[in-house]
Amino acid sequence: PIYSALPGAPSIGFNLTLNAGDTLTVDLEWQSAVVRTAGTTQGSSRRNAEQPGNTWFNVPKESTSTLVFTSEDKTKAAGTMTVYWAAASMGL
Repeated sequence: PIYSALPGAPSIGFNLTLNAGDTLTVDLEWQSAVVRTAGTTQGSSRRNAEQPGNTWFNVPKESTSTLVFTSEDKTKAAGTMTVYWAAASMGL
């Protein structure tokens, strides 16, 4: 799941397995989740893998926000989170 330090501690998570090189793109503004399998450029929606109780949230502009990425893997696995900020969509 991706957790936020915003009031109410909203979070969003998905029940899915990613293999090495796969990418999950979560767009908080459009409330979408797309998986791209390693070596491909085409993605497919994973909204059907959304965990119950998700709270979609937006990161407020002009703020310092903390986002935390976690995994519930049974064994240790490498993972990274990259955050892209689209200032154009915020009228800046």
